[in-house]
Amino acid sequence: MPTPLAIPSQLSLLASLTLYPLLFRLITPGHPSHIRFVKSREAISALHCTLVALISIYELKRHYLDRAPSTPTSLSNLEDIKSAHSGYGANLPVITIRSSLSNAITAWETGYLLQDTVILLLGARLRSQQSHTRLAKEINWRVLLWHHGGLSVALLILQWYIARGKEKGVLVIIMLMLMNASTPVGTLHWYLVNFRPGKKTAIMVANVAYLVAYAAFRVYLIYWILSAFGEQTRESAFGAYRRLRLSCQIGTATIGVTNSIWLMMSVRKFSRRYLRVTPPKKAV
Repeated sequence: MPTPLAIPSQLSLLASLTLYPLLFRLITPGHPSHIRFVKSREAISALHCTLVALISIYELKRHYLDRAPSTPTSLSNLEDIKSAHSGYGANLPVITIRSSLSNAITAWETGYLLQDTVILLLGARLRSQQSHTRLAKEINWRVLLWHHGGLSVALLILQWYIARGKEKGVLVIIMLMLMNASTPVGTLHWYLVNFRPGKKTAIMVANVAYLVAYAAFRVYLIYWILSAFGEQTRESAFGAYRRLRLSCQIGTATIGVTNSIWLMMSVRKFSRRYLRVTPPKKAV
């Protein structure tokens, strides 16, 4: 399917590396406080994640027919596709589809992560210098730095393959980009807790919305991606997972288990805060 807007990935990467820092500078005053600094960072994060999630949905919808289940005329190659010798899924449309828009999306994400890593480093430094100012719900700078650093390296390797015209599985990465959809809801909850603490009901609703979004876009999404593999080989999601290469099994399981554990911990924390029944006081 032809791409409606062919954007070179290198241009997308350069634009992301340039525009986000400029936007951050425009909305952040000179010599900002730690709180003002992190507020600007979170606003750009929410904007970026919304943009990437929406355009990823558009791209996946555009390629829906391209990754539809195999037709009867193509089922003669089904066993070859399934075989471990050829690498499970290596010839599936969900892996082989190439798109300049998909490449541009991954490049845009790479640029954002690289510049946001620098902003996180500056923010952590500013936070240590202004230890007297604290937010009710702080950002975990260390975890975010590790997260962004690892993803940046992986996406930079992908950009190297794209530049050589040897990229594969880009559509799967676009599926994973849908995880961004939960971030704006989490940012809203973070903002309400820190800057509108009196709005108790709104904070609770935002917390519920974030847990639902996290469950959908960071936990169930893994099952959905496996289902996309399985429907092309007439298998279940679990059957598709079993046929993945060991490295892919480990990576998929790590993401799924880690996100599931975080979700369960967050639900437990929510239950203790809002659903715990306080026993009545005994009369003296």
